[in-house]
Amino acid sequence: MTRKAALASLVLLTALALPALAQDSPPHLRWRVVACLEGESDELSLIGELQWHLSKHVFIELNSGFGLTEKAPDLAPEVGVMISF
Repeated sequence: MTRKAALASLVLLTALALPALAQDSPPHLRWRVVACLEGESDELSLIGELQWHLSKHVFIELNSGFGLTEKAPDLAPEVGVMISF
């Protein structure tokens, strides 16, 4: 097995999370959009998320995961309140 093939096999066996964040809205709107690809080689999901920032330390998030592979859940919606200190 070549070094490149071994590296590709290693990458496929580990968990993956690739987030992308857009924060181009004016400051008074306080919205963020997040797109993420996460999972493992046989269980990948595409996740889209909206975040509404109520203050510097509190935001509401609405997201939904869409399964891209057979083992991943078809749909996984979530709603949450995040508090940071």
